[in-house]
Amino acid sequence: MAQELYADAIPKRWRTFNIANITASEWLDDFRRRVEQLQRLSSSTDFGKRGLWFGGLLFPEAFMTATRQSIA
Repeated sequence: MAQELYADAIPKRWRTFNIANITASEWLDDFRRRVEQLQRLSSSTDFGKRGLWFGGLLFPEAFMTATRQSIA
């Protein structure tokens, strides 16, 4: 795992699900932003109605597919 991180590649053990072809640095930054958003939402009094980053909560393509299927 250390060699993969040194090469800025996402370690194989972290790839449980299909992810975009990004570097480990980008993956870690994205993960950090997701955690920060969840912390902000959990302490929010308006339940995150303002400033919600949908991509940080879920896989955006799956969300769009699910909403289309729900409407159909």
